[in-house]
Amino acid sequence: MTTIALHEPKMATEIPPAITIPDRVESRLGTLNFFDGFPDDATVEKLYDNLDFQRGVQAVLTAMPAASEHGMRSGMRGFGPDNGTVLIFENLMDSKSLFLTPNSESVYVLGWLNLKDGPVVFESPAGTLGVMDDIWFRYVADMGNAGPDKGKGGKYLFLPPDYKGTPPEGYFVFKARTYNISFGTRGFMVNGDPRPAVENIKKNLKVYPLSQAANPPATKFVNVSGKSFNTIHSLDYSFFEEVNEVVQEEPADATDPETLGLLASIGIEKGKPFAPDARMKKILTEAANVANATARALTYRTRMKEAYIYPNSAWKTLFVGGNHEFLRGGARIFDARSYFFFCATGITPAMAMKMPAGVGSQYAIAFVDSKGEPLDGGKTYRLHLPPDIPAKDFWSLVLYDNQTRSQLQTDQQFPSIGSQKKGVETNADGSIDVFFGPEPPSGKESNWIQTWPEKGWNVILRLYGPLQSWFDQTWRPGEIERVTEP
Repeated sequence: MTTIALHEPKMATEIPPAITIPDRVESRLGTLNFFDGFPDDATVEKLYDNLDFQRGVQAVLTAMPAASEHGMRSGMRGFGPDNGTVLIFENLMDSKSLFLTPNSESVYVLGWLNLKDGPVVFESPAGTLGVMDDIWFRYVADMGNAGPDKGKGGKYLFLPPDYKGTPPEGYFVFKARTYNISFGTRGFMVNGDPRPAVENIKKNLKVYPLSQAANPPATKFVNVSGKSFNTIHSLDYSFFEEVNEVVQEEPADATDPETLGLLASIGIEKGKPFAPDARMKKILTEAANVANATARALTYRTRMKEAYIYPNSAWKTLFVGGNHEFLRGGARIFDARSYFFFCATGITPAMAMKMPAGVGSQYAIAFVDSKGEPLDGGKTYRLHLPPDIPAKDFWSLVLYDNQTRSQLQTDQQFPSIGSQKKGVETNADGSIDVFFGPEPPSGKESNWIQTWPEKGWNVILRLYGPLQSWFDQTWRPGEIERVTEP
């Protein structure tokens, strides 16, 4: 056998170490082995398993908006078909219904439009506040007080993404990027009574196909107050099946290529069956579990400093970045998007932007007490609200379950308190103390919201018609203080 003498190649140059890889790499995946840069079989298996797992986790965090809308649609369709069934909470929404962070002070009205067969008309009543979002939870239109009808009522026409031609006159016209869009609108109580809003909505809100505009069919209203049903998406393996349904129903360009490419990399691709093999299904099951855990960390223990409204405070904004698209300097804030869609629904610029004083609404959420500890349903807490709460219309506090992000289920029908609730006691200086706990402190029953032992909870402060002292922070809520019983 002839032995070839080795020598320095004539074309040799100095190779920067940063562009090579050692023959042995220790990593969180274990030991990775290479022959002069070429991975061995065991290393390739580890790397592909890890890549598929990473993409599965990111798919959940990225596609959560679509899954959220899918969950909403599934809950709504239990009461009737699209384009004409309207769910209305005539006696307000209580904690039996599973919704992401709703309030218990407004008359909620919800429904689903499907534009696959053509444009759909929505007649918005006067004095309401509503929004349309597409199935990827992107903003389509405001209606009512924040919409082009300016709260006076009007006819809206929603066009499908493939609509051609000139729409008829007499409508506020919006073209959607998806066939499926949701609507949610709110009526407001009058002196604590929801009936005027309910009557106005049932008389004046209409939904019907444009093709039937000459003789519109009756809109079906279903009173769902007190009904137990779920509108929240899954966070286990079935999450991927829910998102696959969305991808299959919508146009190929319904969302951006990066998101569609991410989903395609784990087997969710328009026009193809989603049928992962045993290996991939195991990976995606774990990915869903880790994404679920990650979303909870992003929400309950955020590391986004700009999420906090005040220094050294538990109160956080829901719209990090200050806009409804979670953008900062033209870049998407991924953690902010996941944080919002894990615990909330409904996207409109009107919710995120700073409107003129007395217009729109503002929100603050707290997940921990004044010492940074999780809020414990077995303990008692006090929240001090200084005088002159900056809400022209009304303010409220609603408690939510950390597991479901829905209203906290206790013996109280409505886990809330606010300016529309009769009997709330005000201190001599105009401030208000609110108590949270499994039992009311003696003499504080009127200012108490019940919690449940062994259940974690969080709270949202809502200000409707927020005033200048909220925006310039000359007024701020107190922190949630643990009360030591005597």
